[in-house]
Amino acid sequence: MVVIETLTGATLAVEIAENPAPAAEDVAHLGLQLASAVHYLHRNGYLHLDLKPSNVIAEAGRAKLIDLSLARPPGEHHAGIGTYHYMAPEQASGGLLSEAADVWGLGAVLFEGATGEAPFDDDPDAYATVASASGTYSDAEPERYPQLERAARPLESVRAGLDSALSELIAACLAPQPHDRPSLDELLAALEPIAELPDSERRWTLAQSRSR
Repeated sequence: MVVIETLTGATLAVEIAENPAPAAEDVAHLGLQLASAVHYLHRNGYLHLDLKPSNVIAEAGRAKLIDLSLARPPGEHHAGIGTYHYMAPEQASGGLLSEAADVWGLGAVLFEGATGEAPFDDDPDAYATVASASGTYSDAEPERYPQLERAARPLESVRAGLDSALSELIAACLAPQPHDRPSLDELLAALEPIAELPDSERRWTLAQSRSR
């Protein structure tokens, strides 16, 4: 018997449309919840590879990550696994995919959560294609991916005055090269103070300090 949870909340895409300029603390809480879910997935040997606002359900103040149709183990994979604006450069080009690909995806979601806009303002309809769960493509593959041509635009160019620590963290997640992005543990530890968690609840910060 298979039991499937019924989620009655709106997608994060809807929440962003209704509130495109949330407080930095709220964005950080969103990041902690999503990164924790991705961390669990990684511990079990899988990458999500399709992190985007429409794959997040906001319910009773909690963010729940859905849709594992593209999830697969780290390793060599073909180009174009994911969704146009939200796939890491190495997903767009194909090759070795690691946990860093999901860190990039988290950065893209947090960028949009903080600003109401995606990290790249290119029109996805002109190039859009999404790999299906079987790894096949639509007939209209994109001619290019902006994330292979340039870095994401600065968050401050879309929304000025946001907490600088949050802006810098999101920019680090969106670094073009996987080795330049924070690890998932580092991301979680950096989000805790931005979320204004009390010291007693900063488990990732404590774990990072113990590992040094």
